[in-house]
Amino acid sequence: MVFAFALSAALCLGFGFVLQQNAAQRAPMSDFLSFRLLLDLVRMPRWLAGLGLMVCGMALGAVALGGGEISLVEPLLATTCCSRWPCPAGRPSSRWA
Repeated sequence: MVFAFALSAALCLGFGFVLQQNAAQRAPMSDFLSFRLLLDLVRMPRWLAGLGLMVCGMALGAVALGGGEISLVEPLLATTCCSRWPCPAGRPSSRWA
């Protein structure tokens, strides 16, 4: 059961990151490094969905850590990076490659 919680946490965190990054890319560049950027992001459903997934992922990770050993749970939580690759929004664009 701990394995399922940890793997679910990693997937939620990974896809949450992808959704938030995708929403942030669509934000206006004029808001870069300003408080206005946060206000714009809070109005985007995609960014809020990413935030919700990340909160669920953290909660699932806490449940997994509460029920299992850290040597089992933490490596599974590290698979967050791997869960981003199947999602097209998680792939780096050609301008960053």
